[in-house]
Amino acid sequence: MDDYDNEEFLAEQLTFHLENSLELTGIRRGVSLAGFLITEKEPLVGGVKNALRREWRNIIHTDDVKIAWANPNVYIITVESDEVAQKLIERGPWYVHDDVFSVQPWPDFCSLDEIIPCKATFWIQAHGFPLGQLTRNNAMLIAERIGRVIMVEDPAVTGTRGFLRMRVEVNTTKPLQVGFWLPRSNNDKSWISLRYESLKDSAFGVEGWVMLIGKNGHVIIHYAQFFQRWV
Repeated sequence: MDDYDNEEFLAEQLTFHLENSLELTGIRRGVSLAGFLITEKEPLVGGVKNALRREWRNIIHTDDVKIAWANPNVYIITVESDEVAQKLIERGPWYVHDDVFSVQPWPDFCSLDEIIPCKATFWIQAHGFPLGQLTRNNAMLIAERIGRVIMVEDPAVTGTRGFLRMRVEVNTTKPLQVGFWLPRSNNDKSWISLRYESLKDSAFGVEGWVMLIGKNGHVIIHYAQFFQRWV
C-alpha cells in the first residue's frame, strides 16, 4: 500500500469513528443553542453572562440555563427543554450593553463553525401605507426584500393597525433598510418608514429603497445607501 492509499484508508477509518460518535448525542441533557454577540470588541465573559440572565429572567430561571464561552463573542447556551429554547430564539434579538446577541439553533449535524453568526431576527413595522395597500401580499413583498421571511402578519386576521408587520431574519453585515418611496395616484410619492422593534443604538448602516410601479403593475425596487449608521 503506497502513502496515498494509506492516507485515504486512515481518513476513511477516522470518518467512520466520527459518524459513530453521533450516537452519544442522545446522552446529553438539555437543548444546546449557539449565541453570537455582534460586536467588534469582546466584553468580559462574566458581564455577558450576567446581561443575558437579566434579559432572560422572565423566560427562564438563572439556575436552569448554562452559558459557556466557546470562542470570542461566541457562546454555547444550554436549556432544559425545546419550549424554552424556542422562546430564546423567537423573542430575540437580545442585547448585551446595547450590542445585539443572536440566539440560533445548533443542529446535531452541524459544527459550531458552520453556523452563520451574522444573523439577527427582528419584528419590523412598515408605516405610511394608504388603507387600501395594508395587505399581507405587500407585507410579504417588503419582507422578502429585507431578508429571510420568518412570519408575516395578515391585517385581515389580526385587524388593521395602520401599519404592516413582519418578522425577518437580516444579515447584520449589511446596512438595514429604513424605508422606501411609494408612488401615489396623484403623481406624488410618500415615504414608507421601516421600524425595527426593540432595536437599540447600533452600528448597523442603513439603506433606503425607491419603489417604482410600471404601467403593467410590475414592481421594481432600487437600493441606495444614504446613512452610515442607524440613528
